[in-house]
Amino acid sequence: MAVEAPEDLLLDGRRLVAFNAPELLSPEERAQYEAWLRERWSAPEVPETEWTSRGRALGALDEMRNDASLDCAMIAEVEAYLRQFDRPAG
Repeated sequence: MAVEAPEDLLLDGRRLVAFNAPELLSPEERAQYEAWLRERWSAPEVPETEWTSRGRALGALDEMRNDASLDCAMIAEVEAYLRQFDRPAG
């Protein structure tokens, strides 16, 4: 099992704060986090993209809408959340 370097642990800790308590970040750190998040969500739809991008997530929601057993209101809430990344930063 690989041991993480202290820098990796610091990065993981900052990421946890950014995701769970962004109000604790400095304005500069928050801007960096928001830019990183926008970049991730806006990633191209190519096999090299190893995470769920905004486009993939919206596509999954489209598929979910076809399943009558799923809550359409909840799907709409998730879509509204994802659509906030359509807006320019600032």
